[in-house]
Amino acid sequence: MYPTPPPAPHRDFISVTLSLGRSYDGSKSWRRRSCWRKWKQLSRLQRNVILFLLTFLMLCGLVSYIGVADQWRGISYTCALT
Repeated sequence: MYPTPPPAPHRDFISVTLSLGRSYDGSKSWRRRSCWRKWKQLSRLQRNVILFLLTFLMLCGLVSYIGVADQWRGISYTCALT
């Protein structure tokens, strides 16, 4: 019923337009402030849950490190005796 549209022209390049939106002066202060604002926007419950999880993960890492360090000491002590 309708004629088929002509094929799209073949292009050998891609055009990308970049816009910074505002001038960038190289300082990171706006990023720090932005992260701090996002942190303060979280509810007290969300902040406490995040802090609890970070503390829990650090304790688990410390306990596992102590366990592995004891095994390493045992292996090096056994190797020294032979």
